[in-house]
Amino acid sequence: MIKNFYMILVADEDSIIKEQNFIGLSLAMGIISSYLRKLGIDTYIHDINQFLMDKSFTKTDKELISLLYDKDRVLSYIYGEEDITLDGIAKLFLDQNWKEYDSYGISIGADFSLFQIHLGMIIAKYLKKETKKPVIVGGNNVSYLYIFKDFYHELLTAAIEKLKFIVKGPGEKAIYKIINSIDKGIPEEIIVREGEGLLYLEDGEIKSNIEASPIVICPTWDGLDMKPYSYPLSTSQRENENILYRFPLAITSQVVEFNRRKNRENTLFIPYIFNYNCVYSCAFCTQSDTDRGQLIIGEVERVVQDIEELSKKYNSKYFYFLNNYFPSSLKFIKEFNRLLKERNLEIYWSDCGRVNGMTYEKLKLLYESGCRKLVFGFETGDTWLLEFINKKLDLKELIQVLKWCKEIGIWADLEVIIGLPYERENEFMNTYNFLYEYRNLINNFWLNEYFLIPNSLIGRYPNRYKIELIKDMYNYDMLLNANRDKFLNENISNMTSNSRLWGFNEVKENSFRSYGEMQRENLDKIKRLSELRNPEFNQLFKFYSSMNKIRESS
Repeated sequence: MIKNFYMILVADEDSIIKEQNFIGLSLAMGIISSYLRKLGIDTYIHDINQFLMDKSFTKTDKELISLLYDKDRVLSYIYGEEDITLDGIAKLFLDQNWKEYDSYGISIGADFSLFQIHLGMIIAKYLKKETKKPVIVGGNNVSYLYIFKDFYHELLTAAIEKLKFIVKGPGEKAIYKIINSIDKGIPEEIIVREGEGLLYLEDGEIKSNIEASPIVICPTWDGLDMKPYSYPLSTSQRENENILYRFPLAITSQVVEFNRRKNRENTLFIPYIFNYNCVYSCAFCTQSDTDRGQLIIGEVERVVQDIEELSKKYNSKYFYFLNNYFPSSLKFIKEFNRLLKERNLEIYWSDCGRVNGMTYEKLKLLYESGCRKLVFGFETGDTWLLEFINKKLDLKELIQVLKWCKEIGIWADLEVIIGLPYERENEFMNTYNFLYEYRNLINNFWLNEYFLIPNSLIGRYPNRYKIELIKDMYNYDMLLNANRDKFLNENISNMTSNSRLWGFNEVKENSFRSYGEMQRENLDKIKRLSELRNPEFNQLFKFYSSMNKIRESS
């Protein structure tokens, strides 16, 4: 009988290259741990990011670890070829107690990192080889690999054939069913063909069972040292919750390191989710996929009960909700606010928001409930382009919501996308002018360069959007070599570049632009928009960076 489950969260390149001041707490690990524990399976979490905080790597170490970018060597290892060096790399990232458990789960992460993906596969193979016990591979990167399954056919085929249990989508129910089936003596082949979200091969083609539906559950991270996930905050910072939620993590991490050296009190920001999937079908988004699940919203009493339990257990009143957007029903918001007051529960939080149907009354109640920041999907300030991508956003309604947020005291951030099909200079300037005109209402905007996702509406129906797809602009070896060069030169940046595998040309009559032309224009657009960002963010980041350098030299 399988009595326990050892979960490993694999790190990406940043954890090797950079000295980590602060790492994020994995909500997925907390959800899986909570679900399995309730069903009688003990869980243990090994977060390699935390493991690496006290380790440093020499140039020689990094050159050795860069073998993870060697596709042929990694594939040969998965297929069973002995490789003492890759054995050593796997052991390097495990703790001392890894042999003690009945079963293993490997999360290959969510960062589009090929290093993370390969490292996870290597560790999974090593554990399976050395322990002869069940090993399950999951993580959002599995969904990424599946979306581009033709591109990653070699890797996925090897993983399915030799590692067996590769889970796409929510893992908690899928993992329990795998463990339960193994205990019942059901053959692996049957488990793979029937298990929720499991990938399998059929006549050489990679297929997937329907994903398990996600659940709303109170997460637990029992056994983890929570200090590396906590912010060392000063008294004045803890007393001003508005400031805590204003700035992005890139700046906050500098504050953290500065305060850590001054022995500030540690405060945990707790991640929690109670709203899955989206009722909208924005054409650029994976949520427009026909395979997406139905909207799931936790019952409000259960949600507040979970929040109270987490707040007491981890001695914190600060939360990051990771919903697609906070439930927009006035009934839910009123009941949420009432239950918090009834329980005398003081919390503060941020979340994603949706402009549609938002009212002053709702925002006022959200503020009273502890909301201090909402991030809204804006994408573009051009009305034609908004309609083209099926955004269903009224810019006048957005302006009103931004004004209300300012008046009430909720920081309003916007998501912006540059490089959508048929975003010419006129469309871009409508975005630019909107961000400039309403800059005093916008706390910060998040700048994203569009990349085409095969399972989105645009990817599935290119003719509808007047584009011609350019599939697999690179090959796997090219991508790995480029990543290896960045790793050895300590120059890893946004790893979403690894997902830019498909491009497109515009083919609308009398209106043609090549993908290369659009890419060059995007660089200029990003530069121009970056200059509109609130200067306080850059100034504060520079201040804390300089303070850190002064302390390092003193």
